Amino acid sequence: MARASEAASQLVVDVANEASSSEADADLLSTCIDVDDYDVTYTSIDALPDADFDWAFNLVKSNMMSQYDAAKDIGGWSDTKKRAEMSEPTTRFLILRSKSTSPSPSPSPSTTATISPPLAFLSFQYSIDDATSETATGTIAIRIPVAYIYELHVIPASQRRGLGAMLVRAVEALAARYRMRKLMLTVLKSSTATLAFYARLGFDVDETSPCRHVSAKRASRISYQILSKTACL
Repeated sequence: MARASEAASQLVVDVANEASSSEADADLLSTCIDVDDYDVTYTSIDALPDADFDWAFNLVKSNMMSQYDAAKDIGGWSDTKKRAEMSEPTTRFLILRSKSTSPSPSPSPSTTATISPPLAFLSFQYSIDDATSETATGTIAIRIPVAYIYELHVIPASQRRGLGAMLVRAVEALAARYRMRKLMLTVLKSSTATLAFYARLGFDVDETSPCRHVSAKRASRISYQILSKTACL
C-alpha cells in the first residue's frame, strides 16, 4: 500500500513538473495578484533570466546570511550551496513587479514598455514528502505530493504591503491546480516575524518537524521548524 501511494504521489509530481507555464496558469495567478498594480512572472529555473536569478540570490543573501551564520546546526551561510539550492532543476519562481509602464503617455506601436525592477519573489518545488495516514490497523507512513516553498523575500522598501501574502496565495492556487496535498516550508526559529507571518496564513508546525520527535532539550538546539498547510484541492 505504501509503495502504491508513493508511486501515485510521484506521478502527480511528475505531471506538475512536466507542465510548462500556461495561459491557464496565468489566468489562475491573476486571481491571486492585484493585477491593477502588479505583474507576476511564473517561470522555471531554466527560463529565468540570469539578471533575475542574481537579484533573487543577492536579496536572499542580504536578508538571511546573518541568520544562517547564527544557526550552527545548519552549517552557516555558503554562497555556493545557496546558489546550487536555488538553481535545482525543478525549481520554479514567482516574481512580482510593479505594473509595467510605458515611457510616454502615447507610445507608438514600436515603443517597448519599461520593465519595472522586481519587488518580491517566491521559489518552490513540486516534490514528495513524508506524512502519516490513519488506517484500520493503525498509523502508517506515506509519501504525498507537496509544493515546498524554499524562498520568499520582499525588498525592504516594499515590505508590509501584502506582497508576500499575494505570492503565497499564488503558490497555493498552483498547488491545488496540480493536486498537491500540502504546502510546506522550512523556517528558522530566529525569524519570529516570519513565523508569525505564516501563522496568519494558516500554516502550523508539520508532523515531520524535528521538534515533534525529540526531547524539548534537543529541540531547543535545532534552529528550524518545518511548517505546512493543507492544500485546498
